[in-house]
This record gives sequence, C-alpha cells and structure tokens, in this order.
Amino acid sequence: MKNELCALYDIDEDDRRPDEIQASTEISVTEVIRTRAFCRTNDTFPKHRFNPGEWKTMEDVENKGILVQRWKYCRYWPTSSAMASKKSFKGALIRLRSFDIEDEHFRVADDKLRNQFRGGIIRGGSFRDGRACVPTVNLGTAGEDGCAVAILGHDQSYTADDMCCGAGGASIGIRQAGLRIMLACDSDEAACRTYRKNIPEASLKQMNISYLSGELETPTAHPDILHISPPCQVFSPAHTRTGKNDEANIATLYACAEVLQTRCPRLSTGEQTFGLLFDRNEEFFNALAGQYTALGYSFSWDILRFQEYGVPSIRRRLIWIASCPGEVLPPFPMPTNAGSNRNLPPPVTLRDVLASIKSSNRDPLHDVQGMLLKARNSKRFPREPYDDRCQVGTITTSGSEWAHSSGKRHFTLRELACIQGFPINYTFLGSMTQISRQIGNAFPPVVVEILYRHLREWLLYQDFVVPRQRVDSQTNSMITTERQHRQDVIVLDPIDEVAAVSRPSKPTMNSVEDVILIDDSEDADMTDVTDLDYPNFSRQSSRTLSAESLPSLIEMEVEET
Repeated sequence: MKNELCALYDIDEDDRRPDEIQASTEISVTEVIRTRAFCRTNDTFPKHRFNPGEWKTMEDVENKGILVQRWKYCRYWPTSSAMASKKSFKGALIRLRSFDIEDEHFRVADDKLRNQFRGGIIRGGSFRDGRACVPTVNLGTAGEDGCAVAILGHDQSYTADDMCCGAGGASIGIRQAGLRIMLACDSDEAACRTYRKNIPEASLKQMNISYLSGELETPTAHPDILHISPPCQVFSPAHTRTGKNDEANIATLYACAEVLQTRCPRLSTGEQTFGLLFDRNEEFFNALAGQYTALGYSFSWDILRFQEYGVPSIRRRLIWIASCPGEVLPPFPMPTNAGSNRNLPPPVTLRDVLASIKSSNRDPLHDVQGMLLKARNSKRFPREPYDDRCQVGTITTSGSEWAHSSGKRHFTLRELACIQGFPINYTFLGSMTQISRQIGNAFPPVVVEILYRHLREWLLYQDFVVPRQRVDSQTNSMITTERQHRQDVIVLDPIDEVAAVSRPSKPTMNSVEDVILIDDSEDADMTDVTDLDYPNFSRQSSRTLSAESLPSLIEMEVEET
C-alpha cells in the first residue's frame, strides 16, 4: 500500500462549478517541501508502483519513490452550509477509467479490464433466445477505437440475481423494469415459499448466502446486475441491545465478496438501513465498501427518501450502486415525485394507495371486518382520524405505528403490502406474523422498478444498443445528447441495424509527472486536482464516511508486497 494515493473531492451539490474546481485547495508556497514523481493509472495494483529493488529502505520508498493514484473519493453535501456543519452521508469510491489517464503507458482499455474480470459481455443483455447466454467472444473489442450501435433483440434482456431476496420485493421490481431474474437466495422458509409462488422463473436457493458460492457450479453465464439486501436489524437506529441473530446478520454482510467473486456482475446494487452509516457501525460499512473495492468495483452510496420514488411512506434507506472493473459507475436515478416546488408529480399519498384496494371477502389479507372487531377489543382504539392525503411512517416487520386514517382500526396486511409498493394481486404464503415480516423486510418494488429501469437504460446507453421501438428519427439524438467524450453517432441504415461511432483520441504527456510535496505537519490533505474531464456524479439525493476511515477501504484492494 506504500505510496498509493487517492484523490479526495469534497463536493457541494448546490455549487454548479466543476468538481475539480470545487475540490481545489490553496496551499501556501511555504508549505512546499519538494517535488515527487507521480503517475495516474487505471491499471491493477501493483502495476506501475515503485520497484522495491531500487531502494534500500522503506523510508526511502515513502520519501522518494513514485506516487501512484488509482482511485478518487468523492464526498457530497447538499449545500455549503451543510458542508460546514454536518457529516456527509453520500459518497463514491471511484476507480480511475481509461479516459482519466492521459499517458498511454499508464492506460489500460476499460474493455480489457472488464474482460479480465468477468470474461466479456453481451451487449443489450445476456438473456436471449429463451436462455442466459455466454459471450462467444469478448465483445466490445473495438473498445477505445469505436463500437457499432446495435438494435436490441426481440426477446433480449439484461439479467439479474437477487441475494437475500425475502418474499421477492426486489425481484418483482426488477422484473417489472424489464430484466430477467436468474438466481435468488434466502434462508427464510416462508419467504421462499412466497417467492416461488410469484417468481417461478428464478432459480431459488433456500440457504444462507454464506454457503451459496460452494453450492454453485462454476458459472457459465454471469448476471448483468446483482442485488443484495443483507438483514438490517442489527444496524438499525432502533437497535439498542444485542439480539439473538446479530452475529448471523453481520456474517451475511461479510458474505458479499464471495458472492460477487463467484457471480462477477457488471453492476451491483444494495439496500440497507441508513443506520449503517452511523458512527457506531462505521467498521461494518467500511467492510461492506471494502469487499467491493477489493475486487476493483467502484462503489457509491446515498440515502434515498422513498416518498420521492412513488412510495406513500417517509421511509429512508441506504442504497448503493457499484460497477465492476472497466464498467462506468452509474449515477443514482432522479426522483420521480416531489413537492410543489419542483416540476414533478406530487408524492403518492395514502389515499392514492387505499383507493386502489377493493373490498373483497376472497382476500384473506384484507379482512376489514376482522380488523374492526380486533380494534373494538383493544384499548388503543378508537383514535383521532387524520387526512389520508399524506405519507405514513415506515412499515416494519410488525406492521405500522400508524393506524388506518379512519382511526377505527389497524391497516390490513394487504394495505401494508400496497403501501410497501407490492402489486395488489401479490400472493403471500405463511402465517399472518410471517407475512407481516415479509412485507416489512421488503425493498419496495416500485422503488426497485425505478432504480432498475434507470440501470437498464444506463447499460443500453453504455453498450451502444438501441431498443427496437426507438429506431426512428430520434436515434441520433438519443445516443449523442448525453454520451460524454464521444464525437459522432451516425445511423447508416436502420434496416441493417448498425451505425458507426468515432471517438476522440486522447493526448499523451510525459510518462511521469512532477507533483509538489506539502508540509504535512498540520495534517493537511494532499488532494490531486486536475483539469481532466471526469464524469459527473448524480447530485439529486442526500448526504459519507470520514476521511480517516478511507485508507482501510483502499487497503482491502491490495496486499503488501
């Protein structure tokens, strides 16, 4: 790990200046000690680091050896005042990409890095012709020189795995976003029965994910995306005393690396309680992020407010997105619902959801009369009625602290499921207590659908693949409006389903740069800030970990040699 640097970017999302300008730090000339040899590379460690044979002692290495940057660490705040007074809860550890590297000696094609990690991709998705397919060649070999635009196959789609899948909340959202679920895993028997009933096409493994990799044969087809929602109770803000399942839940969090290494997804997503970012859980968050960075994944995180994504609840959750070596890190999806101060539809309300549920004697999960009878025998009812044009509190495994808006009863299980974003016809199996747990543990399908539609569009965009229905006069603008660093996309013949793409060449510079070394006697930060055109990161949600904890994350990528 000696002489490995990571550039630190502190970003005010309310500041429209480029990130590189914002992150710049003025250093007094009196603090300059000397210049140091420095290079920036997207190659894997330990390529381009110092040669141990050139130095007599490690002290010489630290003081005179070449400095190497492979990563950048971005911390985000919503405003400048928040930056001055609050901890950041949004950030990204981003591995440098080929476009960031000016000197070709230190640059590796992104496609090559991705192929080395997972063995190639199928543009447009690895599910086609009714099955998950394996690339016969490492596609995208045009890489830095150009890539033809393709048309999405009639039955082609991206694939996804769902780890700690529970009753299938995430899988339903992924399926509704147009992806194909390939593999799922959970240890809860009742939740697995519910999952099989609703998502029969997936290969479901009923076991703890800690044992999953040993049960799988050597994979022939890697998923395009892998989602994981580790049990969150032990990290919850409400968790104030040791529970009987705490050790098992923590072990599940530490099982991410083995699953990622076995399945090798292009992208990965995850969901957890935002309490994982609390100071008391810092070591566990670092372990989570470190499992991704150890494999070369870029890793970003944020706290999303689900009321901004179609859920009639004020629930907040930690969400992360990761991209494998050579793959571009996607931004977070923009909110779909907001208040009157934005040009977006208003948030979904409790009234909107309850209006969609029809009274029926055939749905055992919507027994209104039974709930009324139970309430009459409870000292907690009646309560004061309230306006149902609102968002309710978080749905938990035991239901909701909120009562029905009439004040006469609790919500039925069907109402709770719909508040959580499940389809109204979703089938739940198990006892009422088990079903309540399945609903409360779920990643709301409506939020997942928004996230995975966004990721599907992102992958199509990165793969230069156009959905068939879009092959019209809009094809040019769709490909060129947002793609960074590329010059032209010309549709030669929509019938032939091909287009030519040219990309600008990069200038080269000297093999090794000189950087100044500042006096670190006052704990000054050395930050690499340049005028390179780094891809922007989404700035639309909320608040990261301390700079002091960063080295432990990066150290997990390398082994001391």
